[in-house]
Amino acid sequence: MAYASVNLSEAIDSNFRKREFIYRQSLQTNPNNIHALRDFGNMLAKANQPEEAEKLLRRAAELEPNDALIQRYLGDCLLGQEKLEQATKSFERAIELDSEDLDANHSLISCLFKLGRPDEANKITEKAIALATRQGRIGVKKEILKTWKARRRLVAED
Repeated sequence: MAYASVNLSEAIDSNFRKREFIYRQSLQTNPNNIHALRDFGNMLAKANQPEEAEKLLRRAAELEPNDALIQRYLGDCLLGQEKLEQATKSFERAIELDSEDLDANHSLISCLFKLGRPDEANKITEKAIALATRQGRIGVKKEILKTWKARRRLVAED
């Protein structure tokens, strides 16, 4: 079993390195490639390389300020670094651009609770639950409710 696990780990690492090489080549050829900036930035954020990810995502947001997905990815990157005020602004912008972005709504709820703004978080929670129901994303709806209940308990204890 350990052998299979090592092979899988090596395959994932190899795939990451190949994708990284392709993105770097693409950005070297065209430094303003929105898709490469966005997707490579998101990939790096998920690979725990937030500083470089943030630079790429901020560049993408400068070039394409009305792209909701870029704003959400930037918010995710900033949230992972506990830059809560900045993350909140990115998630709010993403929702402004795409009110149906359930993931941005869900992340915004977390930011608002962490910032000690439970009233705002509660309003977004109601909206996100309705959105999740409408989109048929029951798993996300359950996760939102779980987060909301846990955060509400923490706020009540303070």
